[in-house]
Amino acid sequence: MRKSEFTTKLISIIKWIIPEVAIIFGGLLLDLISKLIVQSNMKQGDSVTLIPKFLHITYTVNRNAAFSFDFGLGGLIGEQGVRIFFIIITLLAVGFFGFLLFKKPKKGMLFRVAFSLIISGALGNLYDRIFLGYVRDFIQFEYFGLEIFGSRTFAIFNIADSCVVIGVVLLLIFFLFFDKTFKKDGEKATENVQSAAVDANKSGEAAIANNNNTVDMPTDEKEEISCDACPQAESADESVTNHDGEESLNDTSETDAQVESADESDADHGNDNINETTETDTQVENGAENK
Repeated sequence: MRKSEFTTKLISIIKWIIPEVAIIFGGLLLDLISKLIVQSNMKQGDSVTLIPKFLHITYTVNRNAAFSFDFGLGGLIGEQGVRIFFIIITLLAVGFFGFLLFKKPKKGMLFRVAFSLIISGALGNLYDRIFLGYVRDFIQFEYFGLEIFGSRTFAIFNIADSCVVIGVVLLLIFFLFFDKTFKKDGEKATENVQSAAVDANKSGEAAIANNNNTVDMPTDEKEEISCDACPQAESADESVTNHDGEESLNDTSETDAQVESADESDADHGNDNINETTETDTQVENGAENK
């Protein structure tokens, strides 16, 4: 049972990877054979016109990325550094896309074909960079005699570059039109943006309506609203006034009481002086009588 189950799984895996393997190695062989034919029959700079003012076979070598782009790295790390950099990037890309390809087999045939084409093109240019030190390009398109972006021709490329571009386009088509998860996320994001916009419009309209109601309100109502706080202000003023008046009266009464007490003390002191004077006169009179 175990052997039969293992054999069944192995056969299913082989059947599953046959389309991807066929696309990857088919694209790789087509790219390498076409490069070999051009390199064997043409020198660098030679050109053969297939369709006048549109398609040419022009042999050249490229030590940069696809379509001769180096992204400014040549001046920073040199030609050899650029070569090593793109070899590393290509290996990482092949590993990443290969992992996605075999990790998600249920994504559909379009998804698998797209990733297979990208891997195939990456491997084709990777072979040239490792074993030759440069990439062989030969496909050249002309803009029917027109000048676009300062040039009459598009950048020279090869079949490996074509596989990468076609794979990316197919991948975008898959995510935009066939991937349910991607579409649901996009719909949710769109709904969130729309709801936020609606809420913002409602709040803006409410603010404008409130301002219009305030402006259009009759003068009497405005005066009534503005005077709603008048009784509170008057009561506050009265309480302050009463408080100040009570404090002033208390201070005045305290002062009067102090004055009265002072007068009483003075009166008592005067009475004491009178008594002392009377006693002195009595003593004098008694002394005169004794004599």
